[in-house]
Amino acid sequence: MVRIDVDGTDGGTTIDVVPLGQCRPDPSLLSPDEQARLASFRNQRAADSYLRRRSELRRRLGARLDRQPASLRFATVANGKPVLATEPGEPAPLQFNLSASGE
Repeated sequence: MVRIDVDGTDGGTTIDVVPLGQCRPDPSLLSPDEQARLASFRNQRAADSYLRRRSELRRRLGARLDRQPASLRFATVANGKPVLATEPGEPAPLQFNLSASGE
């Protein structure tokens, strides 16, 4: 299962739980960094899971922000958690959490 929690600046929160098998893999949505990480997996099952999770995350965040999924940019904060990248001084449009279990 893939769980995506999104907290918007409008105060709205959505929680989506999707079976991993229903997440459509689409490598064209990934950034160069994500594609490099995908290529680094030695285990095909782990690579497929990563691709499905990242594709689904991009689709759902893109829909929430009315943006193309491939246009989203991510940064990493000190604890390694991914966040949406913004310009300096620009507030993040939303916060999200991606987690996977069981598959």
